[in-house]
Amino acid sequence: MNERTSLLLLTALAACGPDPSTAGTHTTTITATSETTSSGTTGATGGTVPCTAVLMDSDPWDGQTGIYYRSELEVIVSEEGARDVAITLSDDAGALDAVVSWDETDTVATVTPADPLTPESTHHLSVDVCGTVTDIAFSTSVYGTDLNIDVGDLVNRTFYFDMSGAEYTQPEGFGALVGNYLSQPLLVGITAADDDALTLLGAQGQVMDATGELVQDMDYTTMDFGVADFTEAPYFSAITDEFTIEYDGVEIPVYDWQISGTFEPDGTSVGGATGGGLADTRTLGQLMGSMVSDPDDPAAMCDLAASFGFDCETCPDGEPLCMTIAGIFQPASLIDGTLVVVE
Repeated sequence: MNERTSLLLLTALAACGPDPSTAGTHTTTITATSETTSSGTTGATGGTVPCTAVLMDSDPWDGQTGIYYRSELEVIVSEEGARDVAITLSDDAGALDAVVSWDETDTVATVTPADPLTPESTHHLSVDVCGTVTDIAFSTSVYGTDLNIDVGDLVNRTFYFDMSGAEYTQPEGFGALVGNYLSQPLLVGITAADDDALTLLGAQGQVMDATGELVQDMDYTTMDFGVADFTEAPYFSAITDEFTIEYDGVEIPVYDWQISGTFEPDGTSVGGATGGGLADTRTLGQLMGSMVSDPDDPAAMCDLAASFGFDCETCPDGEPLCMTIAGIFQPASLIDGTLVVVE
């Protein structure tokens, strides 16, 4: 089994599993005018249950810099904190609206700002746990600051997305495994740009042995990533209904591929980039060889995954033979002199 086959197998197995988006049993909206307090909770007999939770951790931490302006924030408390924790978000201009969602354990709170944070600015996350208030000060990075180049200057620029260094949010808990095998560079090129939209192409990259140059691997089909919404420039987002990846002569359809990110003001990198989609596994058995009993069986990959305790998802045609993978990339750098072209 070659390296690319191993990549597909481990990616597929990792990508099957529960959808982390279903987590969260308590959601609270905090507004700039709301006031919340923390205290004990009245028990069934009328007494007051002592408040003993403490703040354990946060993301960002106090003093952290370089936070992406569209990030979600996180607070972790020691025990069932939803009843006894008040969280507020602010910047130098005052309080900010946000939504606080707790996981099923009531110990991890996700804070989602109602609007993107101001780039290159100081913000405060105030966490009141049982009457003990902690102020977490952090600052945002340059991403989100307006472009200082013409939009047209983005045309023919190509950016390197490091697949192996990505943080995989789906499937949750298997990011390290996936990252070990997704080593092929992903190149994203811009072929047209205006104030409203960008036209994107994707391609697999390769490093030239002789020069170390990163270029497009012409043995693989160029991927049409479609037209990205650029109305929130410098942020862009694109959704592609369907495109096909080819490995060793086997075509793998990918549905609802989404890619997003924010250009640095001078257009030399993309920060906060995310990517993900729903992969159809019906042809993957052909790449597994002896790992599956019948390589031509459309359910071979999902049957193999099921033996590891993972369930595949429903494809657009209703068959439960697809799987989702999604990740957050490190800043994607501009590759000078490299263009993504259609073969």
